[in-house]
Amino acid sequence: MKKVMSMRRLAAAMVVGCAGVMVSPAAGQPSKSKVEEAPAPPMPGKMDSNGVIVNYLLVVVVIAAVVGVTAIPSRRGHQD
Repeated sequence: MKKVMSMRRLAAAMVVGCAGVMVSPAAGQPSKSKVEEAPAPPMPGKMDSNGVIVNYLLVVVVIAAVVGVTAIPSRRGHQD
């Protein structure tokens, strides 16, 4: 019986401790006594239309480099 009471006290202390830990961050937040506007997301500036063209040109250059390297004949001798 004594063990059950100590377990109940321990559980009660844990509940109170957890509640104290959870309440303290909420107590530090400012109160919303006046109506505030929700923050608006930032508006992006004018987007450049060259981004897609540059990407496609880069892909073409990389593919041309790969094809060019594979097209170079290897100089292998008859003893390889």
